[in-house]
Amino acid sequence: MTQPPHGRNPFSPRTPAAGALAAEAPAAETPAAEAPDALPAYYAELGGGPVCAICGAYPAVEATLRSHVGLVLLMSTHKEKAVRCRDCGLAAFRDAQEQTLKKGWWSAWSLLVGPLVLVTNLRARDRALKLDTPRPGAPRPPLSAGRPLHRRPWAATLVVVPLLLVAMLLTIALSSSDDDGDTRGISEAVVGDCLRNFGTESAPRVSPVDCADPEADYTLLVRLDGATSAEGCPSVAVATYAYPGPQPFVLCMIESGGIMFTPGMSP
Repeated sequence: MTQPPHGRNPFSPRTPAAGALAAEAPAAETPAAEAPDALPAYYAELGGGPVCAICGAYPAVEATLRSHVGLVLLMSTHKEKAVRCRDCGLAAFRDAQEQTLKKGWWSAWSLLVGPLVLVTNLRARDRALKLDTPRPGAPRPPLSAGRPLHRRPWAATLVVVPLLLVAMLLTIALSSSDDDGDTRGISEAVVGDCLRNFGTESAPRVSPVDCADPEADYTLLVRLDGATSAEGCPSVAVATYAYPGPQPFVLCMIESGGIMFTPGMSP
């Protein structure tokens, strides 16, 4: 049986346990330049395949892991291809996923790249989980995979923070809807409705509001369906609003306080 290259492994003066090995034999000294390749070659011969680049255990498999960091205007993706045993592969997978989950959202493009990185790493995890229990190698024991990602303390922020953002956006949308009134109801406005300008004098945007609203600007006096100009409005109208949609109409309004429009102005 091939003897392990003890002289090339400063971490393990004894033969690494891998089943029932032969009794120790005096190790031949080997030049230091050959040391990096000697130990993996020995375990590859012993186990019939590659050994873990981290702990020297076998069986092991080559896989690629990526981690992503968003940097506001920039972003960075780190790629690492290595041979790992089951335990070291799972530990490396969880570390890469944690890095991306914590820091991979802080730029515009990261919102797209981050999820892709998380998904592609699943292949490396699946390859690691298909391996048998690592047989000890050298120079160290296999890494501990640690807690699953969903059981780590920071994982709650991945749920709480998005929920807070959604709640904030909904609040803004609802308050904006309240402020803007019924913007779609303008096409259904009838004589006597109270109206408010939610735009500006140069770009008016009129919508119906409750007549009890102190910010109501106008009262609808005449509605001209099919018209595109204010020529048909009575002279008492102080403001007009021309709707240029597929079924155009013009609203002739009298002031009930607030912004004054120039007669004939259209949005």
